[in-house]
Amino acid sequence: MQVATATASEESLTSEVTSLESFLALQPEWNRLCSGVKDEPFHRHEFLQAHLESFHAGAPLRILIRRGRDRGLAAALAVAPSRGLMCGVPVRRLVSLSNAHSCRFDLLAGDPGRDAAALLGHLLRGPWWDVLILKDVPQGGLGWRLLEEAARAGLPVGTWLSQRSPRMDLPPDPETLLSGLPTAFRQNLRRRRRRLEERGPVRMERVDGGPGLSERLSACLAVESQGWKGRLGTAIAQDRQVRAFYDRLAAAAAGHGYLSLYVLFLEERVVAFQYGLTYGGTYYLPKLAYDESLSECSPGLLLFQLVLEDCIRRGLRRVDFLGDATEWKLRWTRETLPHHWLYVFRDTRLGRGLHRAKFAWLPSFKRSLPWLRRTRL
Repeated sequence: MQVATATASEESLTSEVTSLESFLALQPEWNRLCSGVKDEPFHRHEFLQAHLESFHAGAPLRILIRRGRDRGLAAALAVAPSRGLMCGVPVRRLVSLSNAHSCRFDLLAGDPGRDAAALLGHLLRGPWWDVLILKDVPQGGLGWRLLEEAARAGLPVGTWLSQRSPRMDLPPDPETLLSGLPTAFRQNLRRRRRRLEERGPVRMERVDGGPGLSERLSACLAVESQGWKGRLGTAIAQDRQVRAFYDRLAAAAAGHGYLSLYVLFLEERVVAFQYGLTYGGTYYLPKLAYDESLSECSPGLLLFQLVLEDCIRRGLRRVDFLGDATEWKLRWTRETLPHHWLYVFRDTRLGRGLHRAKFAWLPSFKRSLPWLRRTRL
């Protein structure tokens, strides 16, 4: 194994943040680094703080940071240790501070190759992990440099495609937006809007913050709870930690000027919403829901049309749908951005065995399932 190496002076520039208080102290320089290398809301300090306070309260941290020669923050990898099972085997994991509600994760690095090598070298000097897992790293993201450095050092590595997130460039005006859609789709939008307007006045509101934010967000989340997610018990309002995350993120995003909570009303009734983030000329869409009792009117689809028109008027350049490529998103665009989970295993008997089990034996077994079913008949 060719272990990543660094000089003694370079090693001294890499350290770990192991407490929430120490992480909070990094806020100004963390966001400066983010703005310079990976300027999206998911990597910003306030986003990770909302995640930590909601999902990792009191849990141990091992956030890796690297400082430059001027002692300014040059790289960061937000991970935390945990124990769990992989292929039925107990393992010590280092997992990115992200989950299904984080949408996207990545390494922050001003000098990706050098920083990735230094962070990996630091990890290899610690005996307290068996596998490093970075969740939902976008294709071409800086996290891939860490994977490349690990492979170059002879470590077992692997990737798993988690989602393909649709995204689209916005045209210069709303008329061009509509003219670019299939005729049948445009006609369907007009027909659904007429059906909804026959029931009463329809209006859209964009909430960027203010004293009424909490009340408006609660009304929106109540709509989600009344639908299929509520019946399955997966609605935001039904999970204390998840609700706390979206409350904290809304307050933080509003404070930093990038919250865009869009609400569609039928008279005074909330019938659809989009929990959006507007940042760096892009509209990001982490969450949305609509009143399913009005499915024949497609209030969610109508709201999205109004949101796109508002984004165009605001001079935004792009919409990032986030999540996977569901059918309704692909009505608007065919461009997608793949996201992967990245795995780095230690070069030990356990690490090599886990790698073979996850990326060779288990896929082979899954491929054999149709054959096994046929043999039983």
